[in-house]
Amino acid sequence: AVIDGREEIIAEIENAAKDVRHYIASKVKEWLKNDRFVDALPGHVGSASDRSRFGSMLTRLRKISSLADN
Repeated sequence: AVIDGREEIIAEIENAAKDVRHYIASKVKEWLKNDRFVDALPGHVGSASDRSRFGSMLTRLRKISSLADN
């Protein structure tokens, strides 16, 4: 719910203090390396027919994880 449907979350994390941004981004990066985490995501975004929400959420998570290097 925090990431699904909240496009502004990326900007909020980008504008956060560097240590906060790095912490969030590095945790998300760790989660995305875990196949079990990624495999479980579709079950948290609604019905199986709602693939666009899953794709949007995964894209947001990847963008967030890329902020670990900033």
